[in-house]
Amino acid sequence: MLPQSAHKVEDFERWKPVFDATAALKRGYGWKQFSVFAIDGDRNNVLVMEEFDTMANAKAFDEVDVQVRAQHGSHTGRASPGSRCSR
Repeated sequence: MLPQSAHKVEDFERWKPVFDATAALKRGYGWKQFSVFAIDGDRNNVLVMEEFDTMANAKAFDEVDVQVRAQHGSHTGRASPGSRCSR
């Protein structure tokens, strides 16, 4: 399954290490790989495509990610308001 999300990040150079730090957690949800693309050449406007073994695992991770960000008041750039993962 290849969920994807498109969103703006404040600073790609700060966002990417935070995104990368979620790899161990994602692996527990069947995460296999990802690709990050700059939209229209803008590194702060990204399209993230991630591969999970099942759609159920992708949705489960998405819910955990939303909860963690809400608890910490942080935004890892996973999906900004109005741009939830599409499948």
